Amino acid sequence: MINHPLSNIILKTKLLKELAKQYGTPTYVYSKKRLEENIDKLSRAISFNFINYQIYYAVKANSNIHIIKTLRSRFNDLGCDCSSPGELFAAKKAGVNMSDCVYTGNYESIEDLRTAFNKGAEINLDDLNSFHRLKTIGIPEYVSFRLNPGKGHGQFKGIITGGKDSKFGIPKEEIVEAYKAAKSSGVKKFGLQCHAGSSTLDTEIFSDITEQILESAREVENSLGDKLKKI
Repeated sequence: MINHPLSNIILKTKLLKELAKQYGTPTYVYSKKRLEENIDKLSRAISFNFINYQIYYAVKANSNIHIIKTLRSRFNDLGCDCSSPGELFAAKKAGVNMSDCVYTGNYESIEDLRTAFNKGAEINLDDLNSFHRLKTIGIPEYVSFRLNPGKGHGQFKGIITGGKDSKFGIPKEEIVEAYKAAKSSGVKKFGLQCHAGSSTLDTEIFSDITEQILESAREVENSLGDKLKKI
C-alpha cells in the first residue's frame, strides 16, 4: 500500500465523515498546506539551477480557481498553461494575468486561437498548420512551437505524447522550418516547448529528453540568428 501523505488524516480521523455530514456529498477536500509545500519545493529546485524561470500551472490538472489562487498567493509570478478558452477563463477568474498564460492547443479551431490571441496569451503551437490558421487572425510578437523530440515516455500508451507514432508536436527534423516560416511572416520573438509524456518518475528519462530539447534549441537559434526567449 502506498503511504499517501494525507493517509493519517484520511484513515485515522473522522474529519472526512464530519465534512460530508456538514457539506453533503460529493465534497472535494484539498490540503492548502500540501499545495504550498509542493510549489515551494518546486520553486527552490528550479531556482537552484536557473536565474530566470517561470512556473506555469497546468489548468487541465484541476481548474478549481481556489487552487490556482492558493498557488499564486504562494508564488506571485505563477502563470497558467491553458488548453482551451474555458481554462483561460478559469485562470483569469483566479487573478492570473493573461500575459502570464500560455495557450497550448492541439488541432485548435480558428475560434479558439482567436480567443487566445485577443486575450493576449502567449501562443504555443502544436504544428505548422496551426500557425497558418493563426495568420488569418493576426501575427503575434511572440510564438513558441511544440517539439516532438522523437521519443516519448509515460506509464502507458495513452499518456505518451512524444515519439514517431505521436500526433503531438513538430518532429525535430522539421522544427527549424516552422520557425523560419514564422519569422518570415513577421514574428519577432520565439520560444520552444516540449511535452513528451506524463507520469514518469525516472530522472534519466528527463535528462535524456532535456538533452534532445537543448540540441533542437541550438539548431533553432542558429537558424534564427537570435536567442530563444523561453525554453
